Amino acid sequence: MKAVNKKLGLLAICAGALTLVACGGDSATVPLTLRGVAATGLAIDGGSVVVQCVSGSGTATTLANGSYSVTVQNGQGPCLITVTKGSVVLRSISPQTTSGTAVANVTPFSNAIVNSIVAAKGAGSPAALVTGGSFVPSNSDLTSAVTAVIVQINEALAALPTPIAPLSLTTDLLGQVDYVAATVSSPSSGDLLDKAIDALVQGDGVTLPPALVADINTATDTVVDPTPTGGTGGF
Repeated sequence: MKAVNKKLGLLAICAGALTLVACGGDSATVPLTLRGVAATGLAIDGGSVVVQCVSGSGTATTLANGSYSVTVQNGQGPCLITVTKGSVVLRSISPQTTSGTAVANVTPFSNAIVNSIVAAKGAGSPAALVTGGSFVPSNSDLTSAVTAVIVQINEALAALPTPIAPLSLTTDLLGQVDYVAATVSSPSSGDLLDKAIDALVQGDGVTLPPALVADINTATDTVVDPTPTGGTGGF
């Protein structure tokens, strides 16, 4: 009788823990999906995507509209996303999360933010943001950096010879869910965020003006923990 009760007790424990681990087996695989749009003001078609997370990694290729999707089994964010096509290399970073879907758009704005966080953290390289322990940014770091950088971008937009509408202060420069980039087949289809990128990138279609990059670095320095140790980014 005692043996039966013991067996029933073990079954009850297993049932209660089913969502976390299979009793007597390996832990369940929890997928983390990274998705977004890669663009320079024009969608990057056929770009190579490499995702490196605090735990887990994956690869993909961008579609004609710049979109990509990578599922990382047992992934743990933040994740560094690097998109390469020819001489173009742009990065973005996703929040700390371990399941579900995280959006990380890859643009000159996201690239500048990544570089500025590297400098603010004294991390030495973008890769250290997901491998360097104390250099890994918190979600609060990312949110604060985005908010500070929007102000700098809006000032740059207002200073253009032909100013364009400022971005909303709620625009997520890293993870805007509905970001739409212009494409070769539809060059005027980009949304306000895409038009801001297009207006501010220099002749190569990728690089932001040095003065804006400096302002982004300074703004990020003031809000990202720890307080900056120096550096200018530019990776």
